[in-house]
Amino acid sequence: VLLELKEYATEVDVDFVRKAVRAIGRCAIKLERAAERCISVLLELIKIKVNYVVQEAIIVIKDIFRRYPNT
Repeated sequence: VLLELKEYATEVDVDFVRKAVRAIGRCAIKLERAAERCISVLLELIKIKVNYVVQEAIIVIKDIFRRYPNT
């Protein structure tokens, strides 16, 4: 599922991309054991340097760190 969401996050439809990135974040928040892998995927997405992807990924990472502050 995570790889599919990562692929969706590289599409050109901005709204679709935002929803995909948020879904990655929801996976991390709901499944603690998946959080580290989700963060890795989000960091990979930031490296593509597309503004709306970077913006959404940073917001999602912030939410994950709020959920798991000691991780």
